[in-house]
Amino acid sequence: MLKLYFCDDNKRQLEAFSDFGKKAILMKTEWDVGFAASCSSPTELLGQLPSASDTGLYFLDIDFKNDMDGFQLAKRIRDVDPRAFLVFITSHADLAPLTFRYRLEAMDFIYKDQPSKIRERIVECIEDAYTRYEAFCGSSEDYLTLKRAGGTENIRISEIISIRTSDIPHQVEICLHGEITGYYATLDSLEKELGEDFARCHRSCLVNKKQVVSVDKKKRELLMKDGSVLQCSYRNLKYFT
Repeated sequence: MLKLYFCDDNKRQLEAFSDFGKKAILMKTEWDVGFAASCSSPTELLGQLPSASDTGLYFLDIDFKNDMDGFQLAKRIRDVDPRAFLVFITSHADLAPLTFRYRLEAMDFIYKDQPSKIRERIVECIEDAYTRYEAFCGSSEDYLTLKRAGGTENIRISEIISIRTSDIPHQVEICLHGEITGYYATLDSLEKELGEDFARCHRSCLVNKKQVVSVDKKKRELLMKDGSVLQCSYRNLKYFT
């Protein structure tokens, strides 16, 4: 998943920029993009960097009123998220050349003194970053190959909602959008094959984390992209938050 991060110590501007990002995501429901964090300091942002399976698009201010500027923050981000997309939103147009000195390969510079263009530029950066993300690390070409008596069947992994145990012995049910297919396998074997993008919501159900829209911690429920709701055990909530 491509995750969006915003960091600016001007809270009014931070709220506005983050809102632009959230609305862009809502307009593109087919995107595998999520809003991750809105932070008012570099330290706060560094505490919320993505896991190894995700890539971040970072919209960063440059002039923070502490001991770390936006370029130093970006360099720290690169150490953890080497595929990161970096965009600087700043009032200091003269600082753009410093990205070369830091070797940051910034995706764009957006200037705060052009407020009428900021929303459009943020949306353009998200679109561009997602196109690049899909090209080099999207999951559109990853398939689960099911071996059957009559041959093989390939299921696109990104389209799997969940996999659950079946009433038929030694069989599981693979739940897709509007379709359920049975397959002779165990959840344990499929969990190992599918990797870290999947996690158990409880003992009998394996969930595609990229298909989770929201998590209700009080009810211990996962709302999925197809509209279904899955119950999650208390101990397994940590895999989805």
